[in-house]
Amino acid sequence: MEICLPLPSSFVIQTTHLRSTRHHLIPRCGKIETHCPPTVQPKPTIAAVRPPLSWWSLFVGICNAVDDFIDKALDTPLTPAFDPKRVLAGNFAPVDEIPPTECQELEGLIPPCLVGGVYIRNGPNPNFFPPAGYHLFDGDGMIHALAFHEEGTKIILSSRYVRTHKYLEEEAAGRPIYPNIISGFRGYAGMGRVAVAALRVGMGLIDPAKGVGVANTSLVFFNKKLLALGESGLPYVLHITPDGNIQTRGAFDFGGKLIARMTAHPKIDTHTGELFAFHYSILAPFLHFFRVTADGVKESDVAIRSMRKATIVHDFAITDNYAVFPDGQIVLDPARIFKGRNGSAVYFDRSKVSRIGVIPRYATDGSAMRWFDVPGLNFFHALNAWDDQDENEIVLIAVHCSPAENFIEKIAAVQFTVENIRINLNSGIVVQVFLKWAGVVKLDFEATDGVVASKTFGEGCFCGEPFFVPRTSDSQSAEDDGYVVVFTHNEKTQVSKFVVMDAQSPALEIVASVKLPQRVPFGFHGLFVSAADLAATQRV
Repeated sequence: MEICLPLPSSFVIQTTHLRSTRHHLIPRCGKIETHCPPTVQPKPTIAAVRPPLSWWSLFVGICNAVDDFIDKALDTPLTPAFDPKRVLAGNFAPVDEIPPTECQELEGLIPPCLVGGVYIRNGPNPNFFPPAGYHLFDGDGMIHALAFHEEGTKIILSSRYVRTHKYLEEEAAGRPIYPNIISGFRGYAGMGRVAVAALRVGMGLIDPAKGVGVANTSLVFFNKKLLALGESGLPYVLHITPDGNIQTRGAFDFGGKLIARMTAHPKIDTHTGELFAFHYSILAPFLHFFRVTADGVKESDVAIRSMRKATIVHDFAITDNYAVFPDGQIVLDPARIFKGRNGSAVYFDRSKVSRIGVIPRYATDGSAMRWFDVPGLNFFHALNAWDDQDENEIVLIAVHCSPAENFIEKIAAVQFTVENIRINLNSGIVVQVFLKWAGVVKLDFEATDGVVASKTFGEGCFCGEPFFVPRTSDSQSAEDDGYVVVFTHNEKTQVSKFVVMDAQSPALEIVASVKLPQRVPFGFHGLFVSAADLAATQRV
């Protein structure tokens, strides 16, 4: 039962696949000039029917002028968590797109299991420098793909925006025209932006019905499709070309069965091939759980009507028998933007008692959900979960955020700790055990102190989320038989690298590192797509 975790400065952790064992390896500004044209989709037509050009220009000018007034007069003063000059500093600063570009420096040897495949990372990268408040979670999705060709001696990096509906409309307009999901709906400025957005919709200047998501959070490979994900919108299908370029092939809604949005952290059962996911809403019922069969057929949503408030549910966990959901204290209430300058639609509800919800994973009715009170627990990522049949317990390994009231306003002051949570289904008792970690660490939950290996990258050098790549597809191989891969960035030298570590070595020995031709900003989640899976996407 081992887990690898990133440096504390990298606070986002993802779990994607279920395994039968109790092991899981967890894995600009100004206007940014895009030097390469959109790879698939043309510039959008915003409305089928528009007013005469003079009136159209007048409407556009009025909306832009009001936007500018809101940004300069109402969205001030900015707190550090929403000041783009602070948020987008250092290696959080956005970068330009780059076409497939060969990396010139390789140390060591790329393991054979990586050859022919692609390591891909998603993260926020605003297309335009934010003119006013901006939160780290708001940026447009950018994909960084590292492809391994010619027995691993030719390595290609490409960085491209996910061409979402929002991205294309703003690119055509030459400026931001959609309010940011986190920072855009706050106080007087938020009220003004709601009014301007309504005017733009009414005049046919924007079409939010086609999606407002940014697809900036994670990726999943499912049913021969590579999908970019963000919980504010639909998934987007990506295609990696033979030369390593990244194309966006459009939004994906499972044949019209997925409405509006989906979690950025679906779970795939590698034994059955099924995908489990959910989406949450500001309207009741606030949570919907669903399953997709191995051949890509989405089944009906299971509405969870026992969730009492609209709540941000970022991640969840799957065991052989159950789905496990958090019901934390970061909640949603759009009406709060009308409470004055500091009113925010996303806020910390101090009066709410956190809960964990458990529902059979094949439930067809939301009434099967059981809730367990866990006061003060706010977990945003689930690393792993399994059923303890002997004790009739669910074991959940999750990342707890503390103090949660700082998660939006003062995220730099938040600490993230790993917790071992046991939920007894007979007694209803929930037991929590804190785990300590630092750097990239390999944890074994049957070991005395838990930590069996670790790696740091030197002073001033930080990493993102690590990802485990099995050395072989043999299901009988040891659960740590493979490599841990990750992007690193040295803030002193401003050099970004791709690092490969031996997961079985006691010090997570680096077996290969690649100097990247462009800085890769700190982002969110990624994955590795094997040569076989990549070839499957070419045939779809």
